[in-house]
Amino acid sequence: MRVKHLSLLGWAAVLTLAFALMLAVGCGLPSTQPPILVKKWALEYPPPQPGGASLPAELKLKRFQAAQAYQGSDMIFSSAPNERESYHYNRWLASPSDLVGDMLLRDLRAQGGLAGVLSSRQFQRPRFVLEGGLEEFLEKDADGAWQASLKVTLTLFDTKQDNAVSRLLWQRAYSQSAPMASKDPSGLAKAMSQAVAKFSARARADILAAIEEALKKPLPQGSGG
Repeated sequence: MRVKHLSLLGWAAVLTLAFALMLAVGCGLPSTQPPILVKKWALEYPPPQPGGASLPAELKLKRFQAAQAYQGSDMIFSSAPNERESYHYNRWLASPSDLVGDMLLRDLRAQGGLAGVLSSRQFQRPRFVLEGGLEEFLEKDADGAWQASLKVTLTLFDTKQDNAVSRLLWQRAYSQSAPMASKDPSGLAKAMSQAVAKFSARARADILAAIEEALKKPLPQGSGG
């Protein structure tokens, strides 16, 4: 009886090994299905033309933050209130907050209205600092129409002032939208680019006006201005 029992265990081991080998060989075979490609989309629009005198000041843009819903790279759309979906196999090239912040940084540099515009990756600590927060970045569908919707909050600081109240130059919310020519990732990317371009133009005008006004005021004693 003991010999028979060992024989059954042996057969079980052989069958298990054979099954494992079949799985290994099967996994090594080339797949007949083509790999799934994920398309990545960026924001694109022409930078502004240089113009006007340059203010004697530098500005640093901190890395933009984002609401929890927009911290990934999903291309989100809303077809009904409280409903959110995303396009399959399509992603933004980076997080939306980084895309918007990088475009504003590029535009400020291209415009040339300041002595210098620094990114969060640079170690310098200039007088003026800009913080940004992305509140909305999605496609909205309603009544057979589609549009890219963008909401950004900006906060501008003058670090040479001597108290928290006077350091805060302003905080403003920007809401911008643009119609989509087609309901697909391409249509969303193009429309969102237009919305960001309009936001950038408004934000740059506000930033330069605020810095110009701040430069006219005397600095507190001991600020090292």
